[in-house]
Amino acid sequence: MKRFLFLLGLNCLLLTACAQQVDGYQWREAWDHPQGPDDPDDPDDPDVPEIKGKARYIWVDAAANFYYYANDVAAIEADCARIAEMGFTDIVLDVRPTSGDVLFTSSVAPACRKVAAWINGRYRWVERTENFDYLAQFILSGHKAGLRVNAGINTMVGGHHSTLGDVGLLYDHPELKDWCAVDNLSGGLTNSMDDAAGRTGCVRRTGRDCAGPLPL
Repeated sequence: MKRFLFLLGLNCLLLTACAQQVDGYQWREAWDHPQGPDDPDDPDDPDVPEIKGKARYIWVDAAANFYYYANDVAAIEADCARIAEMGFTDIVLDVRPTSGDVLFTSSVAPACRKVAAWINGRYRWVERTENFDYLAQFILSGHKAGLRVNAGINTMVGGHHSTLGDVGLLYDHPELKDWCAVDNLSGGLTNSMDDAAGRTGCVRRTGRDCAGPLPL
């Protein structure tokens, strides 16, 4: 019983501490008032298909499918219909690959214009030349087919290193290098961008205004 009361008290203390603002970070007032089902600004779309029974998810990777979807609305339409015919209820769409750039309209994050993809036995660049909103198109096509569409986002990424070259926020703006993760390697603490064997440079949280736009 004493152990239970101790753990309960510790949990309350931690919850209280987590609710406090931390110096160096900008707190948004909206975070104090989570949206409810009756909120007029609730983002829930009434047109999202209602799923009855067991949900079945399919993952649509950005790099693996960039060759097919990046510039082709018709391919997105056709494959959403096929996915629904196969019995899936949900698509989880990769819209922020390891470069950290995004496949949806954003006033903050840079747009993803190319990825390294494995095609015909080797890696090569696949470039995006169209300007339609990739995520929005999947939502439109998915709903038309009776599918729900969920955005999958890599959070702590900011650049991708490969034999083809480097892409992403950190490589486009090397002055932000100190945002990158530091690895504890055999040779000591090493910035991921300095690690020749590293595959991905990861943006980490700092004391800057993380709630505001990136300094681009």
